Amino acid sequence: MPKTEPHSYTTLARVGRLLDRARAQLASAMDAEMAPFGLTGAQWTVVSAVASGRADSAMQICHELSYDPGAMTRMIDRLAEKGILHRVTNREDRRAWRIMLTEHGRKIYPDLLGSSERVLTRLFGSFTADELGQLEEHLARIHAAEPAAGA
Repeated sequence: MPKTEPHSYTTLARVGRLLDRARAQLASAMDAEMAPFGLTGAQWTVVSAVASGRADSAMQICHELSYDPGAMTRMIDRLAEKGILHRVTNREDRRAWRIMLTEHGRKIYPDLLGSSERVLTRLFGSFTADELGQLEEHLARIHAAEPAAGA
């Protein structure tokens, strides 16, 4: 790996602020887009992780989203109250629960996905495929540089 020159704190802080603003902009836009469904953007990310098959337990969802287990339990409870997710006993380990979409959750998922796609297209649609690939690589490097809390 080539050696790079150190960056000034001012440059690093500016990039950090821009990343934070971009994250906040994405979260705000997703909250607004999910509001007609009675969901928040954060709740959408949980539904998406389950619906896509990336996670089917609270621990897997926490790992996928870098989320606190206590907060995740409350999030799953809220989504269960809304009739979108439910807990099912895990056949391999009866002490554990699998998280699944309810019939209502499966029914509205395509609309939720479309709403998410609209937000992402608004925010990233002007990027070329190469630019998106580079952004993804850079963000992955940031993620890999600092292990998640509690990991």
